[in-house]
Amino acid sequence: MHRSVIGLALTVAVTAVGCSSKPPPAAPSPPAAAAPQEAAPSAPPAEKAPDASASLEARRKQMTALLDEQWQYTLKRSPELASILGDRRYNDRWTDSSTEAVMADLAEAKKFLARFEAIDTAGFPEQEALSQQLMVRRLKERLDNARFENWLMPIDQFGGLHLTIAQLPSFLPLATVKDYDDYIARLKKLPVVFAQLTRLLETGVAKQLVPPRILLEQCVGQAEAIARGAPADSAFAVPVKKF
Repeated sequence: MHRSVIGLALTVAVTAVGCSSKPPPAAPSPPAAAAPQEAAPSAPPAEKAPDASASLEARRKQMTALLDEQWQYTLKRSPELASILGDRRYNDRWTDSSTEAVMADLAEAKKFLARFEAIDTAGFPEQEALSQQLMVRRLKERLDNARFENWLMPIDQFGGLHLTIAQLPSFLPLATVKDYDDYIARLKKLPVVFAQLTRLLETGVAKQLVPPRILLEQCVGQAEAIARGAPADSAFAVPVKKF
């Protein structure tokens, strides 16, 4: 219906134009070209999502580096242990047993604990995640046990300076002149170490922090046995035999 009407109207219009003597009206001018619109500012490129594998690798490297840092600190703090393990860097030193050094060591343990706890181990291999867990537990236990002030009881029948100074020579390489120079330097520092331990023991006595008498009596017997041995068989003769 709508199509018939429109067709009829077009036919009439064409006929009227053809019959008219007047020239047909000029065709309308084409519309002016529209002014080009300014391009909308492009959106900033979307940030790439962090690469999960890169993040995991970075955290694993952080963990490895922190474990090494803590281990190096342990060796420096415990020169005797370093020497026994074959690390010669601290062969001329003893552990600093002063109260100030003990407190500083506990402060370092607290810092290490915070850093180990801050590492996200999600995605770590089982062994690496376990290393982090064990280190955290070890540091927590040490800080928790600090309230007992066990450093004020530095001697018992299982260990102490009275045994360490006799056992250490057999673990030292003593293969170079420097090895002997370091050992001599270490021996010259013994008076300072004895003085530090004496102060710790005295503080322990004042606080009634003393091992059972039966254990301390064994310590006395151990020290006497080391002192009364034949010089050639003494543990302190080992460096001379290696010379």
